[in-house]
Amino acid sequence: MDTHILGSWLQIAQPVIGSPWGQVDLRELASKETPASVLGPVGWLLKADANTTWANWYVDGLVDRAAYIYDEKRKFAQLYKTVKGALAAEHGSTPKDELTKLATAISVIAWEEIRLRREIYRGRISLRQKKELWYGSGAYPRCYLCGYRFSSIAKNKFLQLSGGSVTHSPGINLVDFVRPRGKHATDLFPQVDHVRPVANGGATSVENLRLACGWCNRHKSSHTQIYDAPSAYTGLYRHGVLGVINIPRPLWIIRIVKMRGRCEHRSGCTATLDNSELFVAPRRVTGSINPTNCAIYCNEHDPWRDYRFVGLALYKRSFAKYPIPRTFSLASSL
Repeated sequence: MDTHILGSWLQIAQPVIGSPWGQVDLRELASKETPASVLGPVGWLLKADANTTWANWYVDGLVDRAAYIYDEKRKFAQLYKTVKGALAAEHGSTPKDELTKLATAISVIAWEEIRLRREIYRGRISLRQKKELWYGSGAYPRCYLCGYRFSSIAKNKFLQLSGGSVTHSPGINLVDFVRPRGKHATDLFPQVDHVRPVANGGATSVENLRLACGWCNRHKSSHTQIYDAPSAYTGLYRHGVLGVINIPRPLWIIRIVKMRGRCEHRSGCTATLDNSELFVAPRRVTGSINPTNCAIYCNEHDPWRDYRFVGLALYKRSFAKYPIPRTFSLASSL
């Protein structure tokens, strides 16, 4: 790590953090490349999610796909003509064959999204589909997002067998204060998640369906990237041993655990989402858990293993929410 580069970058970033409405400071920061050490081990994910957003904004800036989604009389040829015209107006000096190739590629991308969104529907999940998901998930079905292993009570509830009432407890009365699954009875039971959200054109087909615990399913919702959550923390937890801890956004945990998918202990641990529940702790123990300081461990190697689980009543007493605004944007998260 080049400490000089990191220090210089932080000096440029500091005025923007303190006053994000100064154009001169913003332009200066935008001209600098973010040091890799700032983004951490999942820098690739942070960049990919940001680039996905920018790519969608660019395509929508050429042609408003909403008009095509809700008016099925509009065809591909009309969209292509619009895209090519917008590109020609912006890049008039570019050779025509290159413009045509680019317009075709962009139009195909835009049209696929339009096609999927035109087919949006949330079909009722049949018992047959549930059985296919459950029995196709191995001997011990788990949440595909965090690795939580479902109990026999959860199985009975999901497959509508006897002994599966939602009032039955799957046997867990402690919660992970970082990821408080268990605050609600449904957190512990399997639900069917659309990998590609229905709101984004995801189909209710087995190929697009997975088993997820109620907690992960609720917080993933229709989100698809890490910047769909505010950059601020959820709240403060006053832990009896660890002290005051910033609680990360649930979506940060879900996205990073799923995309990393394995225990990161230096021993080369073989625990993955397929065989273990995975937990998050700070990569630097002196810092808060956020997308740049998030490490993933199995239960055996979890540095917080002896402190992580607390009683639900204690959790509620020790947790204090921040006054977080409801609206947010990608720009405020970057």
